[in-house]
Amino acid sequence: MAFGSRRTGIASLVAGFGVAAALAGVAVLTVNNAACADPGHYVSHGTEIELVGGCVNPADLVPAPTEDAPARSGDAVDPFRQVP
Repeated sequence: MAFGSRRTGIASLVAGFGVAAALAGVAVLTVNNAACADPGHYVSHGTEIELVGGCVNPADLVPAPTEDAPARSGDAVDPFRQVP
């Protein structure tokens, strides 16, 4: 009985290493195939840090919500009571 459990443990260990190796290979291939001529760099402006350059197009990003957006009172849920 002990031999079967040892074989099962070794098989799961080998399978774990196989999955880890496959994921590492996929990660390396993904990074190698990422086509970006200018990876960009960070510039510090006082207390703020800005990414300059890079492959991200600012037009593709979703704008952040504004502070003065009106709250809809009909759909509001009290986070402590979980009722509208």
